[in-house]
Amino acid sequence: MGFRQRTTVKPSNKMGLLHCEPGAQTPPSDGKIVAFFNWVAGFKGFKHDQFTYTTMLDIFGEAGRVSSMTHVFKQMQEKGIKIDDITYTSLMHWLSNAGDVDGALQIWEEMRAQGCWSSKFRIRRKP
Repeated sequence: MGFRQRTTVKPSNKMGLLHCEPGAQTPPSDGKIVAFFNWVAGFKGFKHDQFTYTTMLDIFGEAGRVSSMTHVFKQMQEKGIKIDDITYTSLMHWLSNAGDVDGALQIWEEMRAQGCWSSKFRIRRKP
């Protein structure tokens, strides 16, 4: 009881690593999330996908870390990770929630330009 074995994982695939933007002051909780994201990427046979990246995007958005969230989105684009209506809708939600309506509209236009449409079930208005 109370014994924990530490495991060190050396990343075998640098494609899955997430890096915070240079100069970012990342709160400890965000740092732990990024560390876990990178740690998991080191497991043989594991590869981050649209779901893990979108989850990271949501975590940063909910924490109000819009610059980190948009950085994750840019990494998705650069690495060729599939971006679907859920990812776009999450971005629009957190950008508008942070008061960046213009940014949310820009994401809407990008989503439409990519031929992606959001389901009516994913877009909700606040009461």
